Amino acid sequence: MSKPIGSEWSVMLISILFLLNCLLFSQPCSGASFAFGDQIDEVARNGSLPDHEVRALRLLSKNLLSQDTTQLTLTYPICSTELDFEITCSCHSIRNQSVCSVTRIKLPSKNLDGSIDPSIGNFANLEGLNLFNNQLSGEIPSTLGYLQHLTYLYVKALIPCSIFRNDGMHRLCLFLNHGTMTVVNIRNLASNSLTGSIPPSLTMLHNLEHLFLSNNDLDGPIPQNLTGLQSLRILNLSNNQLTGPIPDSIRFCQNLIKIYLRLNFLSGTINENLGNLSSLMFLDLYSNKLSGIIPKELGKLSFLSFLNLDDNDLHGELPKELGSLTNLRQLYLTANNFTGAIPTTYAKLINLEEFAVGGNYLSGPIPDYFGKWVKLTKLVLIGNNFEGNLSAQTFSLPSLQRLYVQSFDASIVFNFNVKIDMKVLFNDSRWVSDVSNPGISFPEEVPEQKSLFSVILRNCKINGSIPKDIGNWSQLKYLDLSFNNLSGSVPETFQRLNKLFLTNNTLSGLPNWTNNSTSVYPTADLSYNNFNVTCENATCLGLQNVSIHPTRFFIDEMRGKKCGRRHNSLFINSGGEEVDDGKNNYHNDTSLSRFNLSPSEDWAYSYAGDYLWAKVNASTLVRNLTCEITSSKANIDNNFRLAPVSLTYYGLCLRKGKYIVTLYFAEALYSKSEDYSTSGKRVFDIYIQGMIVKKDVNIKEIPGKEHEERRLQFEVKINDGSLEIKFFWAGKGSLYNPPGLNGPLISAVSITRVPRKLHGWEIALIAVGCILFLLLLLAFMWRMGWIGDRELRETKVKIGERTFTLKQIIDATKKFSPKMELGRGRSGIVYRAQLPDLTVAVKKLVAQSNAVDEIATEVYFKKAKELKHDNIVKLLYIYSRRRLHLLIYEFMEVGSLGQVLFGTNSTVRIDWPKRFIICKYNLQGNSVGFEVSS
Repeated sequence: MSKPIGSEWSVMLISILFLLNCLLFSQPCSGASFAFGDQIDEVARNGSLPDHEVRALRLLSKNLLSQDTTQLTLTYPICSTELDFEITCSCHSIRNQSVCSVTRIKLPSKNLDGSIDPSIGNFANLEGLNLFNNQLSGEIPSTLGYLQHLTYLYVKALIPCSIFRNDGMHRLCLFLNHGTMTVVNIRNLASNSLTGSIPPSLTMLHNLEHLFLSNNDLDGPIPQNLTGLQSLRILNLSNNQLTGPIPDSIRFCQNLIKIYLRLNFLSGTINENLGNLSSLMFLDLYSNKLSGIIPKELGKLSFLSFLNLDDNDLHGELPKELGSLTNLRQLYLTANNFTGAIPTTYAKLINLEEFAVGGNYLSGPIPDYFGKWVKLTKLVLIGNNFEGNLSAQTFSLPSLQRLYVQSFDASIVFNFNVKIDMKVLFNDSRWVSDVSNPGISFPEEVPEQKSLFSVILRNCKINGSIPKDIGNWSQLKYLDLSFNNLSGSVPETFQRLNKLFLTNNTLSGLPNWTNNSTSVYPTADLSYNNFNVTCENATCLGLQNVSIHPTRFFIDEMRGKKCGRRHNSLFINSGGEEVDDGKNNYHNDTSLSRFNLSPSEDWAYSYAGDYLWAKVNASTLVRNLTCEITSSKANIDNNFRLAPVSLTYYGLCLRKGKYIVTLYFAEALYSKSEDYSTSGKRVFDIYIQGMIVKKDVNIKEIPGKEHEERRLQFEVKINDGSLEIKFFWAGKGSLYNPPGLNGPLISAVSITRVPRKLHGWEIALIAVGCILFLLLLLAFMWRMGWIGDRELRETKVKIGERTFTLKQIIDATKKFSPKMELGRGRSGIVYRAQLPDLTVAVKKLVAQSNAVDEIATEVYFKKAKELKHDNIVKLLYIYSRRRLHLLIYEFMEVGSLGQVLFGTNSTVRIDWPKRFIICKYNLQGNSVGFEVSS
């Protein structure tokens, strides 16, 4: 038997002393719970830990709990050598002295709501720290970087760069906030609160094999220099806010076997140096902002078994070099912009289990070699432009579980004589008139299927009746045969289903279970068929979860009804309340039913379909987001109506003519970086009056500023008084991007009439009529004397033996030019009128003069004209009309009396005796004038 070493003696001694305490001094025994602080006091008394670690324990105990929380209790004793205790210690001998240190602190799910004290760095031999599933706040102290022996760390807080200075940490796993983290194996990861950028010092951990920093809020670029991570095998930076390109230095990480960079905002192209990582098996770049083409160098990754490039902005053709990846099991390329055909080299991918290329613009025939991928469980072709046939061999694949096909000009060869477990979706986004083939029919005999649980054959141009045997498939619970040309009756056997969608067909017979509201029946949409029923609302025949209304007959009657009053405009606030925007009144559109006719009966809407992944209720489809859009039309752009597949608006009672249809959009769902939905692409088609007017509409690509509404305008002609606007999801764009609510989205609809454009002959006729009317009006006004100088031309003034018109006399004054002025007085101004061989004086009276009222009378004019005296200037004519008042006198050659008397006329000299005589005779003349006027 070997002799115990010093450390073992120390452990034995501590155990003996502990036992004696229990037996002799009634001390608590192992397994009991006591206050953390009390146990620290005991450790301090017995000296089992160094003083600096005791002080660190006290500070740790003090700060892990807030002041409002009860004292932390731990299993007795602390500093146990048993690994399942909260605080574990190890002891070793240094110079024949036993030294103990804390090696593990495990306090998960203790409702800790304080912070981590920096003294944690004093536990120099700490190997593990588990503070998982608490409510700690604050930062992780930088002193954690001193713990060179740390191998695992479970915390919830922010993390500084210094924590990554430990070259001996082979696996750095930091998954916080109810996450799961182990050193050996990490699978189920939850979000945490790490923020900031990835510290460059992390790249110097030469022995690091597993780097897990997923489900955080890390931002900034991936460190550019990754040359130090030569031992790295797994890199997981998923679910962060990382930006920038994938660094070129990743080529130095030759031991990488798995790279997870999904759900970030990485940009640039896919780095071709990834093709040099010869050991790589998993590459996940889902939901980023990567652009460019898929580098052909990825075809050199012979061990690659998983490749996910979904939801990026990649374009170009699929590289044929990927056909060399014979170990590939999952290949996801959905929701990009790939074009061209699927390469023939992909026939070598015989180990594929999942192949998804939906939501792109691929074309060409569907490869026949799909039928040889015998391990295939999932095939997603939805939303492309394929042609040709989907071979029967594809349906015979023994492992196929899910088959999604949509948007291809093709016929489908049915083969139900196979036993498969699959979720099927056939969906051609084009209308019947847009395809060349006449459609398909179900086979006459449909064998029983024992594992098929969900079938979607939507808008596949399926003709004929529905085989009743489909309803007898034992596992079938979900059936969607909508948007086809199915006729006949709904089979009675469909009563056992959970969900049934047969909308937009030509079915005419209802099953008997629709006549019994108390029976068990599926949630069903049977609208837009030829059922002979009368329904007033969405609830028809008393069935709460079965939509029969509206029928095709109802829609035809609604669109063709006689209107008491027709309108020139229509405004709908999709998903919002009634609101006025300027002079336009937008109608309330907040109904949650699949079909709704407005109270005014001048518009209606309907929606159809079901989401592929998201589980929603009716309230999900009508939203009002109060602050997403900050435009002048925010009152209509901050709400929207959403639909899974099809959304149709009907404008009713509109006048015949041309209209402008304005559609307002605001992408309020694929717009948040917090849930990574900003990488999502919503793509749908727009039909007006049954004709496609805009294909592959992506709201984010409609011209407009950020946080402002986007709009599209179309001109349409209405002949029968009704207008149909349909939005249809054709399977393009994002399929999986959270929140998974693809399909059409609209914020408002505006329909305004275009003023009718006149024909040429109408314009000419109106112009001629206007000219004739104007001429007649001018002639009438001239005749009445309201315009022009007709009266002046016709008024005659006889001076001596000669006769002049009043206009001639006014023209002779040069239209009362100041140059012709002779003098001024209180009543007016006197002008000289130079007529041919004759000069007269014209006095123009001011309108405010008292003389105006006097001269206007006929009596005054008669007496004034008869007045004759040697000392009075002879009055020739009086004119007083239309604000023009004139006195025409004979002209005095030597000027006025005032000019002579007051010396302004230098040509005449008068002495004072003569002045007296003039004044005397002037008074005589005035007295004569007064006598005449009285």
